[in-house]
Amino acid sequence: MTKIEELEVIRERFEQGENPTELMNEMEDVFKIPALNDPNFNEENPEVIELYREISKSRRVFDR
Repeated sequence: MTKIEELEVIRERFEQGENPTELMNEMEDVFKIPALNDPNFNEENPEVIELYREISKSRRVFDR
């Protein structure tokens, strides 16, 4: 599966309401997203980082 196809599958799952944290973890594994912000990675993979950030922003913080 190509990178674009993989991103489309993850986007569909995100839009269907799958757990954002699990999707982010999967993206980190599949696309080798670095733990710390890496401008080079971001520049070379704009479509990956865009979806990753969109998913990240969708997470809700729950009160304890």
